[in-house]
Parts: sequence; C-alpha cells; structure tokens
Amino acid sequence: MHTPREHGSHTANPHCLIPSCTQIHFLILMSRQGKVRLAKWYSTYSQKERAKTIKETTGLILSRPLRLCNFLDWRGMKLVYKRYASLYFVCGVDAGDNELITLEIIHEFVEVGEVAAP
Repeated sequence: MHTPREHGSHTANPHCLIPSCTQIHFLILMSRQGKVRLAKWYSTYSQKERAKTIKETTGLILSRPLRLCNFLDWRGMKLVYKRYASLYFVCGVDAGDNELITLEIIHEFVEVGEVAAP
C-alpha cells in the first residue's frame, strides 16, 4: 500500500491521478451578473462565512478586467477562475497549490457537464 506524501500544508492523496493533488476549499459557479448558480463547499464554513465568501469573491472577480490573469490571492488562499460562456467557475485553493492544475480541473468539470447535459 502507498504512503501519503507531504505536500504544502496538507497531505496529498496517494490515490489521486494528478501528480500534485490540489486542495479545493470551494467551487462557485456564478453568472456574469453575479447570481450564484452553484456553490459547493469542501471545507467547513458557517452559513455566515459562506455568504461573506460568496459576496467577496463575486465582487472581486466580476470587477476584474478580462485581460488580467485568472489567479488571485485572497485571504491566505488563491482564487482560480475561468469564464465559460456566461458562467464563471471559481475555485478557492491553498496558496501553495498549482494554478494551472486547478484550471485543468475546472476544464474537466465543464467537459463532464457538457457530456451529462446534451
């Protein structure tokens, strides 16, 4: 049996297919108008913290010019986001995690959604 590798501030999953596993704290899908379509939480947040997180991330991302990079430092973690059509996919990950792997995870999520919804 494999033993877990230490990676940054968390233990990487030995069964993960990605070489350097990314710790996703939350995934938020929002429209260009700021309406949240889906919010999935992978770390513990109270309802108040969730509302504050959504409000802050929505304001930060929607106010950024389109030509800026899709990575942003926020509250000791990174926000990695990508716009597909009229939706923004936003992931909150650990500060030391690889942004490009997170963008790849978002892309896979979008592809799976396209297959599931004909």
